Amino acid sequence: MFKYKDDIKLLRKKAKEYYHLYLQGKPIYQQKLGYIRVSGKGLDEYFHFSADTDKLLVVPQIPQLIKAGKLGKFEDDYKKRDDGIVGFYPIYAKLKTDKGIKKAELLIAKDKDGKLFYQMFLDFDRQKAQEKALKKEATAGTNPPASI
Repeated sequence: MFKYKDDIKLLRKKAKEYYHLYLQGKPIYQQKLGYIRVSGKGLDEYFHFSADTDKLLVVPQIPQLIKAGKLGKFEDDYKKRDDGIVGFYPIYAKLKTDKGIKKAELLIAKDKDGKLFYQMFLDFDRQKAQEKALKKEATAGTNPPASI
């Protein structure tokens, strides 16, 4: 996939193809969590937020990152979801890229059927973004319109 790094659309297409062919439907064993399903859940979100070519280039490494990354504490879902997901286990890893070392955070969702790979962030402070979103939700509707 590295040969496609200069064409983001083609790289995204190749990363999706790789995901579908080699990852989707295949379990990944993580020592503390057990088997993790790799499904299509969260896949649209993963590729929608993939302007960073490194996020696409790392797709083949997802199993190794899940296996070798540092497991964080389970986090209850802060949204009101209707898809059965009750929370997430973060897994933290560092990636060596052309642009230097990046922090990766993979999210492993927990639902009624067990655990599944859901999403990954690179150099993104997810907790800070969640706090900001919650504050925005809390203040929504409290400000009067600027004009009528």
